[in-house]
Amino acid sequence: MAPLNKPQKPLSNYLKYTSMAFEMIGALALGYLIGRWIDRQWSVPKSLGTIASMMIFLFATLFRILYSLTKS
Repeated sequence: MAPLNKPQKPLSNYLKYTSMAFEMIGALALGYLIGRWIDRQWSVPKSLGTIASMMIFLFATLFRILYSLTKS
């Protein structure tokens, strides 16, 4: 039987952390788009919908990344 805890290759770690960066960028872009839509639909002053949406997506992504780092 093969050992269950194989050491990870350095390339695997590199790809894992690179994907986290792209996940963060994607989440912020999605938050921006949703926030702009909220601003246009409800005529929110001073782009508060965009700021709030981006902050929600930022904290959600940070929570997910920190959870995945502590899990592994």
